Amino acid sequence: MESSNVGAIVFLKLFVRRLKRSDTFQIPEKSVSLHLESEKYIVGTVQRKTYAPEIFCLEQNLPLSKSSHILSLDPFLDYNHLLSIGGRLKHANITLPEKHPLLIPGKHHIAKLMISQVHKDIQPQGRHLTEGALRAAGYWMTGAKRLIALHMHNCVPCRKLRRPLELQKMSDLPPDRLEPCPPFSNVGVDVFGPWNIMTRGSRGGSGQLKRWGVMFSCLTTRAGHIELKCHYLH
Repeated sequence: MESSNVGAIVFLKLFVRRLKRSDTFQIPEKSVSLHLESEKYIVGTVQRKTYAPEIFCLEQNLPLSKSSHILSLDPFLDYNHLLSIGGRLKHANITLPEKHPLLIPGKHHIAKLMISQVHKDIQPQGRHLTEGALRAAGYWMTGAKRLIALHMHNCVPCRKLRRPLELQKMSDLPPDRLEPCPPFSNVGVDVFGPWNIMTRGSRGGSGQLKRWGVMFSCLTTRAGHIELKCHYLH
């Protein structure tokens, strides 16, 4: 969740608590629970604004309308009265937010802020990792792939890392490769190996010897020739 938005809600909650405590001027300290409470407040406000008909049906134990675009997600209201995604991961050995993430409408401005914050936290690491980090945080965003791709398209570091590679301009071919001449007049040489081969002596003994191959390549016709080398030349 965007830290500035959560921080603003935390500040307002602290301010309200201070007004309620008229007998003291001590401001309550920020805590993790207050931070999480502020995040849930933002999510709940966004959901009630976007999915009001769906929330009403779930509160009344009525089936969702077939025209609802979140019908296939099998949404339900969790213990915080927030819309969560259903599924078949009830017995999975993962956390509850990963089993049933909170539903975030992709068309709302808060979705762009959340993607920006997650992308900033994990650095430019691609669309799949950004989407995975968003789901690991306990949020399921409609149209997430398109929104993340759009955000990365406008991200300068991402565009620098993923721009097309520059192609080096090749130099002119040397005259040895262009002038007509008999094969192997101009050659390139390379040595490869070694291989261990078995040998047998005149008295029935055996041993291992190393052998190398010498590759001759004609620069004009590209013909090849291989010679066997008994000793490696340094």
